[in-house]
Formats: sequence, C-alpha cells, structure tokens
Amino acid sequence: MKRILLLFWVLFALSTTQAQSVFNYEPLQSVGPIPADFTYYVDKGANDEKGVYKYLVESGLLVYGSPMNEYVENVADNLLEDGFRSLRQELRFYILRRSDVNAYSYANGMIVVTTGLIAQLQNESELAFILAHEIAHYAEKHIEKEKKVKKKDKKYDVGGFLRMVRSREQETEADRIAFERYYRNSKYSYEALDGVFDVLQYSYLPFDEVEFERAFVESEYYTFPDKYFISAVTPIRSREDYVDTLLTHPNLAKRREWIANQVERKSDENRARFIQSEELFYKLRHQARCETINIDLTFHQYDAALYNTYVLLDEYPNDPFLCQAWVAGIYGFAMHKLEGNGNDHISKSDLVEGEQQRLTYFLSKISRDECALLALRFAWKYAKIFPENSYFKQVAGEIIEVLSEKGKMKYQNYSDYAMGIDPATIPVDTAVKKTETEKKGKYDKIKSQQGNEREKVLPNEDFDTKNYMLVDLRADEEFWKLYYDALDEEEDEKLIGEKNAMSERFIVWHPQYYRFRWGKDVPKDKDKVLADVVDLSLKKQDLNASLLIAKDMFVSDEMYNHYCKLQLWSYDFLQMGDAKMFLYQSSGIQPTCEALGTDYINLLYAVSMPDRISLSASWIGAIYMIALLPISTPFVIYNSTLYYHDVECIFMLYDMVESEPIITDGYSASTLVPRAEIENAIYRFYYNITPKKGGRK
Repeated sequence: MKRILLLFWVLFALSTTQAQSVFNYEPLQSVGPIPADFTYYVDKGANDEKGVYKYLVESGLLVYGSPMNEYVENVADNLLEDGFRSLRQELRFYILRRSDVNAYSYANGMIVVTTGLIAQLQNESELAFILAHEIAHYAEKHIEKEKKVKKKDKKYDVGGFLRMVRSREQETEADRIAFERYYRNSKYSYEALDGVFDVLQYSYLPFDEVEFERAFVESEYYTFPDKYFISAVTPIRSREDYVDTLLTHPNLAKRREWIANQVERKSDENRARFIQSEELFYKLRHQARCETINIDLTFHQYDAALYNTYVLLDEYPNDPFLCQAWVAGIYGFAMHKLEGNGNDHISKSDLVEGEQQRLTYFLSKISRDECALLALRFAWKYAKIFPENSYFKQVAGEIIEVLSEKGKMKYQNYSDYAMGIDPATIPVDTAVKKTETEKKGKYDKIKSQQGNEREKVLPNEDFDTKNYMLVDLRADEEFWKLYYDALDEEEDEKLIGEKNAMSERFIVWHPQYYRFRWGKDVPKDKDKVLADVVDLSLKKQDLNASLLIAKDMFVSDEMYNHYCKLQLWSYDFLQMGDAKMFLYQSSGIQPTCEALGTDYINLLYAVSMPDRISLSASWIGAIYMIALLPISTPFVIYNSTLYYHDVECIFMLYDMVESEPIITDGYSASTLVPRAEIENAIYRFYYNITPKKGGRK
C-alpha cells in the first residue's frame, strides 16, 4: 500500500512539474550567417522602396535561422515540393516580432510572418494556407503590378478608391491561386481551412477567453471597491459579413464561402492538420505568445500584455517568464499612471470585447497609488518565489523610491491590521500607534521594526483600500530591509545629483535624424549625415566613446542578436516618456553590455521641419514689397524662398543596466540653416560632457 501511495505522489509531482516546464520560454534568437537581404539593405538600401526594406531590416524585430523560422520554411517546402522548386529558391522567410496577426510578401521575395500570427494559429494547416496566399502574391507579381497601375491612375484615383478595388481583386486572386496551385497539391487538411478565417476574423482578440477574477488582485487584507469591476462584458461581435467597398481586402464571409465551396465533398483522407510534429507546433506557438507579450510590454501596450499574460498564467501559474511579464506590465502601467498618462497605454474599455474588458476596465478605474502598491505586492510576491531573479526586488525598490519621493510611503499611512477589523477588538498591548522618534541609522531602523519592537498602526476612519495593501508585507522582516535600502539609495541619488561630465566609456547608438519637408520625412542619407557629425565630434573631443550603427553589428548572429536587444531597449526607452521606471528591456541587457564593453548608451535624436508661419509671413511680405517697389522683384522673390526651420536635438546618456539617466540635455532653435545648427548643437553637447582638466568645465 505504501509503495502504491509513493508511486502516486511521484507521478503527481512529475505531471505537475511537466505542466510548469514543458513550454519553458526561450527568447527568439537568430542563428547562422547574416542573410544577404540584411547586409545588402543595411549597406545600400536607403533608396529602395522609399527605405521600406532598410527600415524593416534595421528595426531589430526580424528573426532568421531560429527553430520557428525553420518550421515556417518546412511548411513552404511542403507547399512547393512538386513542380515549384525554382519558385521556392526565390523565397526567403523571416519572423517579425510584432503582436498584430499578419503575414507580408515583398516584391524582392521576402515573406515575413509575425509572432502575433503564429500565436493565434490552431494548427500547421492554417499556417500553410496563409503562406500559400502570400506566395501567390509574390508569384503573380501583385506588388509590381500595383506600382505600375498606381502611377498611371494617380490623378484619377480619388480617395484611393481604384486602388482598393484592385487590392480586393488581387486578394481574391491570391486566395484562388493559393488553394488551386499550392494547397490542393499538398497533404494539408481541407477541414482545417475554415479555421484560417476564424484566426483572421478574431485576430484582434487575446489568446483565449478566461474570466479575469478579482481575487487575483485582492487578498484577505484588502478589497477594491465594487465599482472597479464590471458585472458583464461586451459580447464578442461577429465581423465577417461587412461592407468592403472602402477596404483593401474582400470581406471574410465571401472568402470563407469561396473556400467552403472548393472543399465541399472533398475527402481529408491522406491529409493532416499537422505534417510536422504537433508537439513542436504547440511549443513554438507558446514561444510566439511569449514574444507577443514581450513586444506589447516593450511598446507599453499594457492591457493587451497583461491580459494575455493572465490567460497563460491560468495554465502555467508559476512560469518564471509569465510572472515577470505580469510584474513588468502592472509596474509599467503604474509608473505611467503616477505621471498622469496611464490611460494612454491601455485601450478604451468600452471598445474592448470579451473577458479582456474586465481587466482593462479595472486598470482604468484603479487609483494611481493603489496601482503602484499592487505592483509592489506582486513584485514582492514573486521575489520570494524566485529569489534568484533580481528583477523583482529591483522593481519593488524602484516603486518604494518613487512613492517615497511623492510622500506616499510614510509609515503611519499603512495599517498593520486587515481591512474591516474593528480597532476596538485589538488588544491594547499590541495596538500602539506609531510615534515620531529620534533619527536612527539604517540597521537600527530595521531592528526597531522587527517583532514586538515594531509599533503597530491602527486602522482609522480616513483609511481606504490603499492603506491596507501592505499589511502582510509590513510583517516581513526582509521587506523592511528592502524598504530602507531603497530609501537610502534615494538619499544617495539626491546627494550625488546628475553628472555633467563623462569619463567612462560609452557608445553612441544609431543617431537618428528626422528631417521633415511639408509633413513628410525625407529619408535620403539623413542618418548618415548625423552619424558623420557625431563621429567627428567624438574625435575632436577625444572622448572615450564610439559610434555604433546598424552595419557595424551585422557581422555575426551573436552581434546581430545584441543589436536586436539594443533596438528593443531603445523602443522601451522611447515609450517611457516622462515616467520614471526601471525599463523592462533593462532586464537581461547585461550580456549585450559585456559584448559592447560598456553599460552606458548615448541616444541622440535630431528633428528639423519648416516653420509654416515664417514661410507664410515671408510670402505676404514679398507681395507687399513688390507692390510698393516693383524693381525689387528679383531680390524679394529670392529672399522669400528662404524660410526658417524649427530644429530640436535631444541628447541622453543612460546606464542601461541600472536603467538610470546619467546626463540629459536638449537644444531647440529656429534657423535658416538647420543642418549647421544641428552640427553645432552636437559639438557643444560632447564638448560639455568632456572631463576638463582640474575638474572645471
């Protein structure tokens, strides 16, 4: 009997472990030699398709050579194995880290599949038809045809109506060719085809429908007001049979019906939903789902990231990545909320359908302080579960610092007793109200808050939810140590202040120049112009720094992966705005910093655009002068063509590992010669941060 019980518990433990670890998330990494597409467009792609390919390759979001890429390549092989070998050799497939559900084909033979698409698929056959559709676009040269016709019909195409008609015709043709030429001749399932249109129809929805339980964000010590939660959600609407007159794709009902007619009475014998391993499909789909969460967190799309994380946590409650993603999401949102722009980073709750609406509504209603304290609670919870992961304590400390700066972490503001407890029922000897005492050192403070020495704070009539959110944390000695460490760090930062010179080595990362001409960005060689100015300025000042641009890192898969990490970090940084936070992408940045030989990064952005007011004024003045003095016409016309540009430069030196600013500076001006103004601003910036002899600037 004992042996049977022992065997039962062993099997139970193994099954539980497997449920938690079968799909351990590993970030997508590119593998192998850099593709020719990448090196070509980084070097020479400035003028291709208005820089589309160059932008795509330099985005840091493309992945090549990974198991996910290999899986997609194998699907293409299965579609094109009979009679299409030359076509297959023309095609290159890449994964794009994006949360939208999509795939794209390009005129040069590149086909891109988003992680968002793979995250929503139900089987390999669905992917096969979508790839067949994109292959058909390429094989029929739809993109080239559209360019030629677009130029010819440009003056007659009011509102782009003709372009949309042509696009719908091409989409219908791509479906037909995909089925008749490629899919029908493969071994993929006919029965699975209807699911393709389910994926497309509900592409805006999360991975699954799981009710968001308020118990997940509440505890035995506090509850949120009922008004933070909705009793019923907006039902998911069917958007299948809609009017497609002003759209580039025919409506899904028409596409679904056409496919249904083609497969009617066709047998699925000798066909399958999966040709490759089904287990591999689900493993890669889980990876794509985690990558989708990763991207939404990086671009601060918090309700989507948090709800998808919640859905997966329901299945894998102690998955390390998911726990960190949940903390990163609620923490990032809380920091934006404290700055007053939290709702800019979630959807409008009345526009959300299905169960995600509960979470989005909750996020829109929770107060700033409550949200920050909720993030602190989750960070501390997972710091205890995953002590080896420093991210959780880092975030907890950052929240304490921010709340303390705002005067929101005073000891007497938080109860030591649960919400709803009557103070009259608390024994007198334990109910000692906190009083002010003499200033103590850090370790004296810690000791004084331990055990019976710590003076308890009673509930009072002015307390609401937030005042009860730290009850259990205040009973934890380790939390008090973190608390005082965070406060001491805040004091140190105030004493040190911001640096005004930089002696450590740093990299200048991918300087970007946005040069607008009448509302349009002018792409031609503008970043190279800025890079040349930066390089010259660094050499003149003899700074311990180096300029790093895309092509410098497109030399090996290892360096390309570091490039992608830097790009993700910069996207995260740009989304931060005025909020103060430990960046999500700073977690795991250490290997990249080691490869580059520095923790410090310099981000530099320059913008110039015509001042429309000054231009209008110059022409009005010109007309007036010509009317008064006709002989001055040539001079006046020439002078009126000279107009001012608004120029702005932003310089930031940042510690990527600590996620802290080192030096920040900016410059703005109105000038007739924007390029010269930008060059001078850059030179002055590097001059100002150069360490001066004798410590003087």
